[in-house]
Amino acid sequence: MTLDRVQIHDLLLRCIVGINPDERDKPQDVLINLTLYVDVRRAGLTDDITDAVNYKQVTKRVIEFVQNSQFSWWRNWPLKLHG
Repeated sequence: MTLDRVQIHDLLLRCIVGINPDERDKPQDVLINLTLYVDVRRAGLTDDITDAVNYKQVTKRVIEFVQNSQFSWWRNWPLKLHG
C-alpha cells in the first residue's frame, strides 16, 4: 500500500520545555514541521470531502496538545501525541 504525505510547515507554538528549572519558567517558542503518512484512497474513490484528511483538524489537535503540555525533553512529544 502506498501512503500519501500530509505536511504541515512552520507551525510556531509556545510551550514549557526544558530540563533545568530556569528553562521551565515560561513558555518558549517551538517551531514544528510535521509529515504524516496517510491512506487517502477512499477520498479519491468517493470524491467525498468527509473522507479526506482535514488539515485544520490535524493542526488544531497539534496546537492543543503542544500548548497544553510540558516537556523535559522536546524529542519525546511525538510519542505522547501519537499515544
